Amino acid sequence: KRFILLLVISLNLSAFAQSSLKQANNYFDKYEYAVASNLFSSYLESGKLPYDDFKKLAYCYYVIGDFSNCAKLTDSIAKRGDSEPFFHYMNGEANLAIGELSKAKNAFVYYQKKDKEFDVTHKIETIDLMATWEETPHVENGLFGTNSTKADMTGPSYSFGSIEFYEVGEDSSGNFINREVVDAFMPEERRKFFC
Repeated sequence: KRFILLLVISLNLSAFAQSSLKQANNYFDKYEYAVASNLFSSYLESGKLPYDDFKKLAYCYYVIGDFSNCAKLTDSIAKRGDSEPFFHYMNGEANLAIGELSKAKNAFVYYQKKDKEFDVTHKIETIDLMATWEETPHVENGLFGTNSTKADMTGPSYSFGSIEFYEVGEDSSGNFINREVVDAFMPEERRKFFC
């Protein structure tokens, strides 16, 4: 009895899995790449994703901009040697997006030898130039934590502090913010930089 029960359960799980894989392919065919990638990736984790669907998952990641996962998949696709040249192009794009310059260049060089659909000459030259760039500190604009409905934000940081931008005028809720209101909230030492 247990054997028959286990057999029935495993057959049901297998049928459910095939149905789910069919759904993934249907979403892929309808250009619903985010949904398809979720369904395909569940198969990938189980180790039962067919190779053609593995390539579809890589394409899904590429289209939705998940370049980290795309790079992992296209790296393994490229190593097989029997893949279409476009997967080398995708591999170059994904690795470039995540900062893996040497992998990106190798992928683009390989693609350039195999296919001429996309001219990647400038991408290769750009990667060569990017390799010479010096590290610079990251500068980021951010909203103030006490932000109202105005578009107040910080600008670049300098030795004297950061530049702050305050919006004045009527906001979307109908409130009017003028310079006096901004000055009342701004410390005196920062007011000299306000224009």
